[in-house]
Amino acid sequence: MVEAVGQPIAAWVMPASQMEYQQVWSQVMRGGRWRGEWQSKTKQGATYLAAVSISPLYDADQEITGVLITQEDITERKDLERLAVVVRDAYDAITVFNFAGQILAWNPSAGRLYGWREAEALTMTVFEMVSQEHKAPIGNMIVKLRQGEALAPLEIMHHCRDGTVVAVLLTATTLLDDNGVPYAIATTEKSIVR
Repeated sequence: MVEAVGQPIAAWVMPASQMEYQQVWSQVMRGGRWRGEWQSKTKQGATYLAAVSISPLYDADQEITGVLITQEDITERKDLERLAVVVRDAYDAITVFNFAGQILAWNPSAGRLYGWREAEALTMTVFEMVSQEHKAPIGNMIVKLRQGEALAPLEIMHHCRDGTVVAVLLTATTLLDDNGVPYAIATTEKSIVR
């Protein structure tokens, strides 16, 4: 942080355009505060998306003598927002469940395919939604994924809310936390027309 003191802002921020840069500084130098997002860069030159706030600093005579700039790296949050849109809008059913099988997430396509609303699905386990002969394979899949194995897609018979059964091709992957520790399983499920 101290390394940025006295450095020109252009050394570590990259507004969308020179015009935006001039507008921001014009607003701040007139006593306004600016908040927005722009690309920033680390001292190593790597870029990231930052939420930025710039405020003028005043002396005892109320003259602007500098600026206070705060910024937060929001790259991961923006990536997650984009991923959430992909999951929400995906044609295939996407579910997330923990290693006990408790459903943690359920996209709209899962609701259309299986008939359960998200609020209902979040009170259930994956074992309640598959036929008896597929409970053991799902359990084995969970154990193997928790151990870090990559698995081929699995054909299962999935129960629907209306009592019908649908054949699906289930592809599963392990979700890891920031420390690389498995914490859940994400699946995509596609109806198989027989």
